[in-house]
Amino acid sequence: MKYLLTLLICVTLSLFAQAQETFPISPIGKQRVFVGAKITTTLSAVNHDLTNISLISIDLPPFGHFQDLGKGFGQFTFEPDAGDIGTYEVTLQATGASTISATTFQVTVEALPNGNQYYVDPVNGDNSNPGTSTAPWKTLQEVFQTGKNIKANDVLFLRSGNHKDPVVNQIEVGNAYILAEKGASPMFEKLNFYLAKNWVLSGVQISPEANNTTSKGNYVRIQSNCSNITIENCEIYGTSDVMNWTTVQDWYDHAGDGILIEGLDCSIRNNYIHNIYFGLTAKGSGHEVAFNLMDNYGADGFRGLGNDCKYLYNRIQNALVDDYATGNHDDGFQSWATNGPVKNVLLKGNQIFSHTDPSLPLKTSVLQGLVNFDGFSENWVVEDNLVAIDHPHGLTLLGAKNCKVVNNTVINNPLELFPYGNPPWIRIGAHKNGAKSTGNLNRNNLMAFNYLDGNPSTFDHNLIANNDAYFVNYAHWNFHLKAQSAPINGGTKEDGSTLDNAQHIRADSFPDVGCYEYLASTFDFHPPNPISDLMVISQTASTIQLAWTVPDDNIKIKNYYFKVKDQTIVTDSTQVIIKGLFPNETYTINYYTEDLAGLFSAHNNLEI
Repeated sequence: MKYLLTLLICVTLSLFAQAQETFPISPIGKQRVFVGAKITTTLSAVNHDLTNISLISIDLPPFGHFQDLGKGFGQFTFEPDAGDIGTYEVTLQATGASTISATTFQVTVEALPNGNQYYVDPVNGDNSNPGTSTAPWKTLQEVFQTGKNIKANDVLFLRSGNHKDPVVNQIEVGNAYILAEKGASPMFEKLNFYLAKNWVLSGVQISPEANNTTSKGNYVRIQSNCSNITIENCEIYGTSDVMNWTTVQDWYDHAGDGILIEGLDCSIRNNYIHNIYFGLTAKGSGHEVAFNLMDNYGADGFRGLGNDCKYLYNRIQNALVDDYATGNHDDGFQSWATNGPVKNVLLKGNQIFSHTDPSLPLKTSVLQGLVNFDGFSENWVVEDNLVAIDHPHGLTLLGAKNCKVVNNTVINNPLELFPYGNPPWIRIGAHKNGAKSTGNLNRNNLMAFNYLDGNPSTFDHNLIANNDAYFVNYAHWNFHLKAQSAPINGGTKEDGSTLDNAQHIRADSFPDVGCYEYLASTFDFHPPNPISDLMVISQTASTIQLAWTVPDDNIKIKNYYFKVKDQTIVTDSTQVIIKGLFPNETYTINYYTEDLAGLFSAHNNLEI
């Protein structure tokens, strides 16, 4: 019996080593957890029959736990001790019918920052205590109300219970941390950041259900006087069971909004946001919104209204509340311009599915995909996204300038719940006021319908999706490419992407059309080596020319970065000329490398 068990484990491990994603698993980003803390990560796998998907992970580190929640949902929990510091690779396997889908991600366990550790316990704490493990404070709300002296690198460990409606209102010179303690399940009713800077929040639940009620408004708000706020591995929701809201009026009366960001340079990563009205609204600028799972929303999934923002590898699914005539026209991702164009937005690797679960009540029939109907969008890069919806507006930019739309797949949802006359299209067109779109690129895309209006962009290497001929099993949600199908090697490398929707590295010579690469290299977790032999080969009063040899990388170097004061130079060559220098001044040149997986080397400096 022992031998049989060992054999079964070996066979399963072999499957883990060989399996790639077939039907979509919501993207899982690198996880960070501190010693003595707890995080959770929720994911969703989708195929044609959610009731027959089973999820397992058998290569978990000893401090990890995985639970199959049913209907394609699963949850990882990580709770490390001091002896667990390091980086681990974890694989998830989803089995549906005869198909196996798998994905791999990293978990990094970090030592606690070199500051004080305080403990906050709503059940057994008291604010007159010193905040130690044996004599904790009461609730996080009261910690900030009473002005406890928290400094950079300090950690607030939260224990189980309702921490009320805290307002984080301190500015730190370095990060301070609010973490769920190992073994604890802390909750907030709502959370507000006001006059706050450099805070990291991890591992908590935020919902009015902490007080056994529902509530409107924003469950998390980062106000405009805040910056450098990180929210990761949190669960944000209006109700634990959306089946409780059976009418549109239930949603109007009870559903609040997930996250409102009005500040600067915030990071929203690895969160599970569900059963809310508007999911996430990003104003301000400089934000990164990555690897979040958005499920069951009544209005828009994401609203991206700020400049210089990145939306990376998020899953947005299950649009509810069909109220187009009197309420909101629902969008997976929507943007619009108010005070000038929305500039420098990166939308990469996201998945937008109108519906994955046909049993949900109040499914909307009008979910639009990734859209900006009220441009201008300026200098956007929209690449490697997967949009499977019913509505014709799959990926639409009305009013666009110098935008790149490359390697996306925009197709009908296989459930076909709400068919329209036209299937989903990719469209770059004129602004509603008639202003022309200019300088745009539409390349390497796989779309259900080709919409070229009076202002077409540069349009090449695109294909109209033939579901049966191009996809392995469209009806079962396997949108990977069939062997020898037309999209394979049908794209062009110029201005194409390097990582596909599954975070795999694309072919270096002739990439495929669409969001998936047929023969992509697997995950790359290893950053490149830095330049080790930077040499000055010529210098004048205002310029310096540098050269070097290609450093080692397990895949391939993509770019080299050189930063001097306010200028950043990016090159794929092994020489660079830095201009605009002044004589008799000393300069520090910061330089580093990037590989095809988007990983960066250590930084080095050259004094000149």
